[in-house]
Amino acid sequence: MKQEFLLSRVLYPGSFDPVTCGHLDMVSRISKMFPALTVLVTSSIHKDYWFPLSERYNMTKESLKDFKNVKVDKYEGLTTDYLKKNKIFLLIRGIRSVTDFPYERDLAYNNKNIFQEMETLFLFSRINTELVSSKWIKEIAFHKGNLKGLVPDCIEQKIRQKILQGEKT
Repeated sequence: MKQEFLLSRVLYPGSFDPVTCGHLDMVSRISKMFPALTVLVTSSIHKDYWFPLSERYNMTKESLKDFKNVKVDKYEGLTTDYLKKNKIFLLIRGIRSVTDFPYERDLAYNNKNIFQEMETLFLFSRINTELVSSKWIKEIAFHKGNLKGLVPDCIEQKIRQKILQGEKT
């Protein structure tokens, strides 16, 4: 396969529960490096979600609507199956801190074992977003803390609405 094709389309998967400013920064940086980026909203059996997949997909799509070379998709199943089906060979994963690395390394090794033609590229988050995580955003939101600069405004509204509805109390 030609090298140009291998690097023309890349995948940035995540649960995006919710989308954070850290995610937006990663997408902004990745979209400048590659001509076509697919952001894949996924689910994991290891996580409990605030928002169902369809809602996370819609929120992600809304948050990324201004990126011209970014497509948002959703998928339930192995990311490697999505990669194969869509002929994408480069997966990009963000690393916020040293504590992320063992999990991400193990995931990359397992993905490579399943789909040997693919590669994983790690991109470190910027210093100002390294502590932004969905886990902490949920904690701050639950206690009515300030989410400015942590999530896009459209996402903050959805989080506040969910809490007001009593769905996560």
